[in-house]
This record gives sequence, C-alpha cells and structure tokens, in this order.
Amino acid sequence: MQTLNDLLRGHACSRADAPALVYPQDGRSWTFGELQQQSNQVAAALTALGIGPQDRIAVLDKNVPEYFVFLYGGAKLGAVTVAVNWRLAAPEIEYVLNHCQAKVLLVGQAFAAQLMQMKLAHLRQIIVVGDDGPSEYPRFSRWIGGHVGARDPQVAVAAGDTCLQLYTSGTTGRPKGVETTHDNLLATFAAGFNLYRMSADSVSLVCMPLFHIGASGWGLISHFFGARVVVLNEAHAAQIVAQIPAQQVSHALLVPAVLQQLVQLPNTGAVDFSSL
Repeated sequence: MQTLNDLLRGHACSRADAPALVYPQDGRSWTFGELQQQSNQVAAALTALGIGPQDRIAVLDKNVPEYFVFLYGGAKLGAVTVAVNWRLAAPEIEYVLNHCQAKVLLVGQAFAAQLMQMKLAHLRQIIVVGDDGPSEYPRFSRWIGGHVGARDPQVAVAAGDTCLQLYTSGTTGRPKGVETTHDNLLATFAAGFNLYRMSADSVSLVCMPLFHIGASGWGLISHFFGARVVVLNEAHAAQIVAQIPAQQVSHALLVPAVLQQLVQLPNTGAVDFSSL
C-alpha cells in the first residue's frame, strides 16, 4: 500500500462483502465493496466539475459517513480533502475555505444557511448531506446517483502527494492548514501495527470531530487494518456508552475530556465494556 487508494482497492478486491462503515443514527452501513463503488461515483462527479490532482475539496458538517465516501473519492483523483471545524464562526469558516481555495464543498443541512454570509472566491459547487427539508443545492445522494456504475478512474497518485488538510485552531492567530500526505498516513498506520493490535475482526469507534486527526486519522487507520468503523455524529457520552456494547466496539480513541464525561455518567459502571 502506497496511497489511500491502494488501501480501499485492496479491501474491496479481497473482502468486498466485509463491513466497512456503520452509522447507528439511521442504521445505514457500507461494505468495502459498496464504499469502493460509491467513492468511484464521487470521483466521477468531481471529474465532471473539473476537479483534478491537488485541488481542495472541503467538508463542513458534523460526523457523517459521507465524509469517508467523499474523501476516498477525492483521493482517487489526487484531490485533497479539507475537513472544516464546524464550531468556527462564519467569518472564520470563510477564511479557511478561501485560504485552502476549496472548489467543492460538502455541507450539512444545518450549516448551509451560514454560507449566505460568506464570499467564497474559489467555490464551484456546494453539495448538501441529507435528504430532509428544502435545499437550493444538489443532495449528495442524487449528486453521486447520476454516476451509478462509475469505474475507478485509476489516476496516478504519488505517495508523497497531499491527501488531507486539517486546520489548527488558530488560538494565537489565523488557523494554519496542515498538509498530510499519503505516505505520512500509511507510515503512521504501519508503525501502529503492534501498538493498536487492530485486525480485520476489529470494530473501531469514530466519535471525535472529523476535523481532528484523532477522528479522520483514526477512521483511516482502522480501514488500513480492515476494521469496521462505527461513526457517531458527535462525542456524546451517553451515545458512546450505549454503542460500545451494542456494536461490540473493540477500539476507540477518546480525549481526556470525553473520558471524564464517561466516568461521570451515573450508569457507566453497569455497562458491559468487555469488547473494548
């Protein structure tokens, strides 16, 4: 494996029916084969918009499984996914989107209205996640639905190409875009082989915000090992405690603040964490 594309293609070829993504909020799930096919559709839809190598494509939403479909689809073209901090104010989001020169934006319905306040110089297309309520922008499901049966574009992507760009918080100034390459990620994944003890039988929980490497990176490293990834919309302590036994979660990455919330729940001591 030299790129994220090799990662997904490998699992889709050898274990197409193995579970790759689960979204308990609405019960949807994807096998590696389905993830491969839908990411091919994303790649075709992005190609139709003129997206090519190293173009930036952005996501502004809470945790949704479409994020990984979008990321893998962009990676097949050599494009770079930028996960935007949805907690930022509109002027800060505007700065990040203009700074990275995002050409396509995948946005959650709850955040779409904020875009009216922004001047986005490079944006060609906005796509909305979800099918609820009116929208002046194309829906993700229909956007990729126009490319059913799309084939893997097989664009040449180098291991040293940037594939992910996450921004710092900007505590002491403007947020900085941190460029992560395919080999940055894969070298980290390989180094974690003995540390994480993950395998194709593992079930990994992604509940930290996807604009953090501790969520985006954690989900990708889980797929590196062929694990099933369970995506939670937010890091709500009660949901985490409920989903660990329900999904038989074996691996999770949680920050200290979330761990503190978990131990403060009145029923945590009675939960079966034996799978973890």
